[in-house]
Amino acid sequence: MGTARPISAVVLFTILMTGVGCSQRRYQVVELPNDTVVALTAMDVARIMYAAGFSYEQIYEQGAGLRNALALQGASRVKKDGHTIAIFAVKANAVYVSSRLTGSFIYDMDKRKIK
Repeated sequence: MGTARPISAVVLFTILMTGVGCSQRRYQVVELPNDTVVALTAMDVARIMYAAGFSYEQIYEQGAGLRNALALQGASRVKKDGHTIAIFAVKANAVYVSSRLTGSFIYDMDKRKIK
């Protein structure tokens, strides 16, 4: 009976960690080819993603992937459970965003503002 508790704790810990991994895999940042690329700051990424309807946790988890996709390819699609929830594309000095949650907008890189 003394060993049942540690085994139960290990099983519970494993279940919890598996659940955390599943929730992180639900979101996926997919690079898309584009003619223009941009190196965004962390603040730029946070502003854009927040305006697109992402939570702080989602920004924390997916922000680096989005930043890298826009820096390397110039466009990105964020998918949740296999469905596209937002598209980001760079053109000139702006990031064009289309989100299922908040609609479409343009992030002006020169003014660091959403149009």
